[in-house]
Amino acid sequence: MKTIIIIIFSLIVLNCMAQKDLTLSRVIYIPLKSDKASNFVAKDTVITIPNGKIWEITNTKVAMIYDNRILADKTYLYLDEQILTYSHHQIVQKSDPLWLPPGKYRISIRTEDENQTEGRFIYIAFLSGIEYDL
Repeated sequence: MKTIIIIIFSLIVLNCMAQKDLTLSRVIYIPLKSDKASNFVAKDTVITIPNGKIWEITNTKVAMIYDNRILADKTYLYLDEQILTYSHHQIVQKSDPLWLPPGKYRISIRTEDENQTEGRFIYIAFLSGIEYDL
């Protein structure tokens, strides 16, 4: 029991020390929405993290809506060419925190071909997190 308490305390202390040079700049919330998909992409946008900043993405979600109901059917949220999160047959993946250095990143909602019927679905997603000054 003593060993467990020491390990937990050490992790807390190390976590607090790891961010000592970062200063909170702002909270980030980026919503995405589209009502049609073309070539498997429902929404495609570029975000820019300015020099001197770093982002911690703490939460991401993606969903497909049909008739005012959220469906979990083969919908994916990408950062460049990596899947951030997805929903697939009632399984929704929870994303882990992600640190992004300054630069440009492409965010896109992608789907499977049977979901591409124009106007049939609405695709939504969001990213949220914290921007820090370096």
